[in-house]
Amino acid sequence: MFYAGLTGRSSLRDIESTLASQKHLKFHLRSGSIKQTTLSRANQALSLNFFKKFFAKLYVRCQSRTPKHPFRFKNKLFSLDASLLDVSMKVFPHAEYNRMKAAYKLHIGLDHDGLIPAFAAVSMGKVGDQTQATLMNFQKGSVLVFDKGYADYSWHNQLTNKGIFWVTRIRGNAIYRILERNKVNRLQGITSDQIIKYTSNRSSKNNLKPVRRVDFRDAETGKHYVFVTNHFDWSAKTSASIYKQHWQVKLFF
Repeated sequence: MFYAGLTGRSSLRDIESTLASQKHLKFHLRSGSIKQTTLSRANQALSLNFFKKFFAKLYVRCQSRTPKHPFRFKNKLFSLDASLLDVSMKVFPHAEYNRMKAAYKLHIGLDHDGLIPAFAAVSMGKVGDQTQATLMNFQKGSVLVFDKGYADYSWHNQLTNKGIFWVTRIRGNAIYRILERNKVNRLQGITSDQIIKYTSNRSSKNNLKPVRRVDFRDAETGKHYVFVTNHFDWSAKTSASIYKQHWQVKLFF
């Protein structure tokens, strides 16, 4: 059945005929001829737990052999993102996303040690990205990277209180005042490095902690980016480079 999934077989008959054409594999599989009826009975009786346990073993093996993330710090680095999975509205009417389509949403917490998912969940398409992220349990000292879809200041504050670091893009309508200005190295593309505090009425009620605001201009594209983070000891260039790694979860999707 794993062979069927990995090679994209479309039916039990397809599996039978394909295995029959690869007779040299039977020695390695320690199996005789595999019939369609045998596959049908196995497919009905085989427990889902078998695949879950097998996946867990493969996942542990992958973790032990994958390269680490490219930064000097030893903290775990995760990218958070979500992607819609379009489905037929006729088959899945309960998953209506809008009048035009139905959809579920795949939420991923990508571990940058090996670029394999550490967290994954499927929800209805209308569920917010940040809603599912609050259910992911990251260890203290982890570094999270996410885009504006996770722009919830209260959640950011909760992460800080748990000892979890994060880097994201600042919202365009953010209201804040500057507490401190740090020196910048413009040769690295950094145009501003500030400590700020959000000052909107809602932010004041939630007693948000100060954050760091970093302005970065990409030398290759000329585009200007503004990042915010709760880590004050990294260089401003490191904060920008960490956010750039968020592209890896886009590539994963």
